[in-house]
Amino acid sequence: MPIRKTGRQSNKLWLGALAIAGAVLATSPALAQNDTLRIALNAGSPFLGNPFQTRGAQPVYFMHAIYDSPTLIDPKGAVTPGLLESWRTIDENTWQVKLKAGGVFSNGKPNDATNFAKNLAYLQTDAGKALQIGRLFLAVESTRVIDATTLEIRTKTPQPLLPATFSELFLVEADAWASMGSTDYAKSPVSSGPWKPVSWSTDGFAGSAYDKALRPSKFKNISIIALPEAVTRIQALVSDQVDFITNVAPDDVAKLRAAGHQAEVSPAPVTLGLAFYEQRQGVNPFKDKRVRLAANMAIDRNAMVNGLMPGLARPASQAATPETKGYDPTIPAYPYDPAGARKLLAEAGYPNGFDTAMQFTTGSHPFANEIWTLVGDSLSKIGIRTTVLPVALSDLVNMLRKTGGREFEGLLFSYPAYVDPHLDGTRPFENHGCAYQPPWICIPAVEELKNKANAEFDEAKRLVLLKQLIRTSHDEAAMLHVMHDADIFGVNKRLTGFTNWNRRIILENFAPKG
Repeated sequence: MPIRKTGRQSNKLWLGALAIAGAVLATSPALAQNDTLRIALNAGSPFLGNPFQTRGAQPVYFMHAIYDSPTLIDPKGAVTPGLLESWRTIDENTWQVKLKAGGVFSNGKPNDATNFAKNLAYLQTDAGKALQIGRLFLAVESTRVIDATTLEIRTKTPQPLLPATFSELFLVEADAWASMGSTDYAKSPVSSGPWKPVSWSTDGFAGSAYDKALRPSKFKNISIIALPEAVTRIQALVSDQVDFITNVAPDDVAKLRAAGHQAEVSPAPVTLGLAFYEQRQGVNPFKDKRVRLAANMAIDRNAMVNGLMPGLARPASQAATPETKGYDPTIPAYPYDPAGARKLLAEAGYPNGFDTAMQFTTGSHPFANEIWTLVGDSLSKIGIRTTVLPVALSDLVNMLRKTGGREFEGLLFSYPAYVDPHLDGTRPFENHGCAYQPPWICIPAVEELKNKANAEFDEAKRLVLLKQLIRTSHDEAAMLHVMHDADIFGVNKRLTGFTNWNRRIILENFAPKG
């Protein structure tokens, strides 16, 4: 089983990390000063400043730093104001939203109702619909600007979650986006958030405070760098090279605290697991529910959680986490039953098993190598002979969208069931479902329940539908669930103001002590 890099290997990684950090900070002499908020993530933003390309946790750090979203979701899943100050329904298919006055982009253009309408209009174009954020707004039919701060939004079908969905929309300056094109805009985005970009690459970002932001920063500068290896992020924080790090491993908590820094631990809004991929040509055993059930029965979740994340993570039997609306504690765990799994494979027509591959994103978890090697070994023992292969996040996204010319090696890949930001039971099925284009798995019964739940305004009726959705997904074995994960963040002892809203870290709340 792969182990974490130590000794001479970690020293080389650390030197490489310092070189990356130095390159970012060197873009502006001011950024090396004590008035810089210094952040190290496990991955950069492969799409730079394009906020419509992905919903991944890492790119959100960059987007939240430079853009405003209409709403935010608090730790209990409640929708709270962002750029919007209020919203209401006119009827089941019509929303009226009110924007805060005074929003302005760094090029002087207003961040107003007209700009909001132009963002939604772009997402209705063929180019916009193809993007991950565009898929969230396929139900928008039209918009009508009432005045500078008031916008009416008409939807094709009832959309009770629309205000919550707005939390995932980071608004660009629409005229600059149209004139520059998405590629050039992503390299030199126009800001409305706490910081303006100074320099950007896929390895890092540097910015300076934007004095007209509605969310003013407490630091004059910001630096965000990508350090994929967990050991380098820990060393960077302990040696005071950075202020905030993500994806801390449990066995590093004591090290951080011994050095006087903070280790912030919370349940993660995600169920760690594998996706079954149906897009490859030829025979696909996972299209048979019995094979998907066999795969789930091959995993000893209790042993894995207790061995890697004791007292933090929880074995998973469903896509929803215990904090999620729709979580059903009565859903039984998949049994750890290798003999029963082999029997199911034989019944499905694979008495001798079959060969496949599983690709996992590097740096996505402190124990990514360990988790997916254990899962691959467990599958191989029941006859699903699995080659485990690492892949970069950007390559995984390109393979899912069938761009870049690279195909999946096999029929499995690591893709968690996310419930952030709004802690709602339909969230995992926006990706693990028929609506994702092209869908990697499509189970009509699951899709039907998701659509019913998303159209139901009555909270009590909606909760019933959500629990039916989660149970049906479990019964169909729509995903291979491993664990309800935990998030551990490292915070430099010089900082106050750590604020975690369902993996959106409110960066402007960070402040130096004293």
